Amino acid sequence: MPTAADISFESEELDQSRRFEPAIFRRYEWEQTYSAAAYRDLLLTYSGNRALPAERLEGLLDCIAHLIDSRYGGHITKRYMNELRLAYRRPGA
Repeated sequence: MPTAADISFESEELDQSRRFEPAIFRRYEWEQTYSAAAYRDLLLTYSGNRALPAERLEGLLDCIAHLIDSRYGGHITKRYMNELRLAYRRPGA
């Protein structure tokens, strides 16, 4: 499974502008464990899911909750990565 170290840092747009000093990058990886009910609540926050017709959304959420409960012992762990890019403006830019 790829880690944050496997993803290249991209600062081409900042570099080409010449308005900023070289960017500083920081990446933070973390995991969150969810119960089936908590993961269902999380999925309700995703705009793609919220756009589904109510019947289809409920069917999707029920199916995912059933899989979590029946195959994964009632809990799943989701990996996250947050990235911070900091670039100071060059004097006079």
